[in-house]
Amino acid sequence: MVYPAQRLLIQFATLIGLFAGIQSVSASDEYLRAFSDRHFKGDQKVFTPQSNEATLEKFDNRMASLIYKLPPGRVCALFLDKNFEGPCLELQGTGYRVEIPDLGLYSRNISSLRWEITGGQLSTTEGAFARLYERESFAGRRLTVVFGQDIPDLREGRDDEGRAGFSKMISSARWLIPAGWNLVLYRNRDFKGDALELRGSGTLTSASTLEKFSSRTSSIRWERQRGPQEISP
Repeated sequence: MVYPAQRLLIQFATLIGLFAGIQSVSASDEYLRAFSDRHFKGDQKVFTPQSNEATLEKFDNRMASLIYKLPPGRVCALFLDKNFEGPCLELQGTGYRVEIPDLGLYSRNISSLRWEITGGQLSTTEGAFARLYERESFAGRRLTVVFGQDIPDLREGRDDEGRAGFSKMISSARWLIPAGWNLVLYRNRDFKGDALELRGSGTLTSASTLEKFSSRTSSIRWERQRGPQEISP
C-alpha cells in the first residue's frame, strides 16, 4: 500500500532522476544501491533483480539513502518488516537513474525488499504468468505461476522463496495473460468448488484484494476463457 507521503517521496525522486538527464537504463543495468547514511554516505550495498530479500541481514534497518535504476513497468518495493510485511514504499521505474538523498520516515526502517513487474503486454501464452500474494496490496509471501503450471493442491505449492504450503493464503494478485486464457482459482482441491478467474487481457493486470475470495483458494488451473466470477482492473 502506498500512502500520500510515499507518493510525494516517489515523485520527488523521479524528478531528481529526470532533471539530472542521466542515461536511460537498459534491461541488464537494473539495481538499487543503498547507503547507511543520508546523502549517499556510509556503508553501501547493491541489490539486483536476480533475488528478493526477505531479510536484509546486515543491512536490516540501516538504509538511509539510495540510488536506483529501473525501466518503466518495474518496481522495487521496500517493506518496513521482514518477509515482505508491513507498509511499503514502491520505487517506480522511470528509465533513468533516480537518487533519494534522505528516506525521511523510512530512514533506517527498511527490513525487506522485492522486485515487481507492474506493466507489460503479451499476445501469446509464451511468458504468461501470475503472481499470487499472501496479503492484500501485494504483501507477504508470493507464489509465481507460469503458463501451464496447474496446482491441484496448494498445500504442496512452494512460494518464490521455496517455502512449502500456499493453500487458502491468496489475497491479492498480479497477472500478465493473453486474451483468451485465464488462471482460475478454485476454493477446493482438485479444481472443485467455487471459482474465481484472473482473466487474461494481454496487459498486466493487478488486483490489490480478491475481496470475498481472499484466503480461500485451494487449487489453481490455466483454462481457456469462459464463465465464473472474474477479477478485472
